[in-house]
Amino acid sequence: MKIFLTTKERRAVNARNHLSQAELVYLVTDIPDGTEDETILKEVAAASPKVIGYASRTETRIVSRPGQKSCEVCVTYAPESDGGDAAVSHVVKRSGDEIWLILAKSGREKIYRSLFTRKYAVKAPAAPDPENWIRWNGGFGSDFRAEGAWIYAPKMQEKCIRTFRPEEISRNYRRIIMKTIGTVNAAAFHGWEKGEVLLLEVQQSKEYRNEKGDWLVDVTFLFGISPNGSYTVESQSVPVGGWELPWNLTGLGNCWELNTSAFYISTVYRSSDFSLLKVGRGDSDAALRRRIREMEEE
Repeated sequence: MKIFLTTKERRAVNARNHLSQAELVYLVTDIPDGTEDETILKEVAAASPKVIGYASRTETRIVSRPGQKSCEVCVTYAPESDGGDAAVSHVVKRSGDEIWLILAKSGREKIYRSLFTRKYAVKAPAAPDPENWIRWNGGFGSDFRAEGAWIYAPKMQEKCIRTFRPEEISRNYRRIIMKTIGTVNAAAFHGWEKGEVLLLEVQQSKEYRNEKGDWLVDVTFLFGISPNGSYTVESQSVPVGGWELPWNLTGLGNCWELNTSAFYISTVYRSSDFSLLKVGRGDSDAALRRRIREMEEE
């Protein structure tokens, strides 16, 4: 089997005159009888460059068969992407770039009290006051029951894809991630107040090169968002952190007792200095946005 590079090709450059896309056509001759197409494509891939300029080989396909023992194979080159979340070519990336994405969805959650309840009395002198309990059985004390209801509650997450130099992902930085994962922000962070952001997940990409030849790596941070709130207890407004757990202790240890004897707020997540993560500078800055648009317009 012989492989020759033909003059059939297509090359494209970006606004900075850097090669961004290409298609090369190879002629394969003297193909042995019974050779499968997959074998031919593997041989051409081995004979063709993996990278041309700042574009990587993405596809190898047979485009024509001029003879029984020959064929033409097209090899396509294009910039690498970072997995589809940001839809940004690795070519335009610089160390320090940040891309922020919103992930908003709803999930099932069971509640036992409503915001308010409309009360009606039908053929009765007065209707019992359920105090916003959902599906209350009308009992009190040890006889009290409330079935509650399942609702769709909003869930909010934010994802940050930040570009680093590989040497910045040091052992010390990995230790910072290990200590910060599963904690909440100890100070205001990316527009959210103290205690509203929980670090859920951190994932690193493989190393790649940009158009300047710099080695880079993308690190994706997934944050859970829960706004701070407040509860009214004995006419007092009690602040509750977004990731804190409020609960009641009622008479005789019955959690459904109407006469609440105490109100508690449990802290279940440690707080950490999120500034050590080196993220949260903001959405993609003007320079990155401009580089993205230049790439998309080609």
